[in-house]
Amino acid sequence: MGRKSFHTLAFAVIMLLIFTTPAYANDDVPAAVQDNIPTVDEVMSQITGGKEFSVSLDEFTNIVIQFAINVIRLLQTIAAPVAIIAMIGGAIVYVAGLVTINTNLRRAGAGSITGSILFFILIRMAPVIVATIEGFVK
Repeated sequence: MGRKSFHTLAFAVIMLLIFTTPAYANDDVPAAVQDNIPTVDEVMSQITGGKEFSVSLDEFTNIVIQFAINVIRLLQTIAAPVAIIAMIGGAIVYVAGLVTINTNLRRAGAGSITGSILFFILIRMAPVIVATIEGFVK
């Protein structure tokens, strides 16, 4: 067994031991001190001013969908300039490959042009894709 695989195995064993070791409360701490430690519910009630904080699954889904829509709007705003710049860069690389008779440059240029066109179409079609996924979810 090589040195690298031995280190990987040792790391995996140590992580397994750490994560499978049960976590116990400190038995050394006196009971009076343990009683003064606030629970998560007490801290949350202090933060929210005593109000009950909960989110239903529908509300959570709506929050996630709204966030995704905002991200897609941002991407749609910057998609056109990024795609155009990538297309111009790909065209320059493709022409450089034609001039130098280098097939790797031509492939890279053609791939960049194709990728930027697919990126532009995917971002422009994103609202339809999101609406379709939202329809499947609901």
